[in-house]
Amino acid sequence: MKEKNTFDSTTTLVLGKVTYDKNEDKIIFDLNFPEIQKWVFQDTTLYKYGNDSILKEVVVGKFGELSIFKEILEVKDNDFGLKKVGFVIDKVEQAGKETIVYWKPPTQMATFLKSATTVVEDNLLRSIFFTDVDDKVINSSYFDEYKIIKGLPVPCKIQSRWKGQKQEIFKILTFDQVEIK
Repeated sequence: MKEKNTFDSTTTLVLGKVTYDKNEDKIIFDLNFPEIQKWVFQDTTLYKYGNDSILKEVVVGKFGELSIFKEILEVKDNDFGLKKVGFVIDKVEQAGKETIVYWKPPTQMATFLKSATTVVEDNLLRSIFFTDVDDKVINSSYFDEYKIIKGLPVPCKIQSRWKGQKQEIFKILTFDQVEIK
């Protein structure tokens, strides 16, 4: 994972192994660079461990519902789990090989989100965008380098951008040696 934060002009490189436990809806990052740590995302919390003791506990929201790992294992509609959390289709457009789907957020998110947009090509999710109520893109993700593993399409490169009021974070996740058990 490579991450660049424009607010504090930092760039981070993190290497390790990631495991998604579907039964417990838990994501575990076993990191070996730049330092040995374990990050566990479960329910609404991120737990950071070092030397078998908890270093930090942060509430991050319902991370699991829109997790790419869950989406990979539950490939259904190429909607990144939007239907499951209450988004509804507003309209659908065809642009060449791409199918562009515009989504309205559920009522509880409508105070801060105006819409989501998914782009599907060759029956693979290629990108997703979220816009705030001011019609500004606050989150975008692009999915590339798909490999078929145990019959499931797995994007081995994911590029994301989060934009806040004072900062912008760019993140690139790359995967190799992917296993599905």
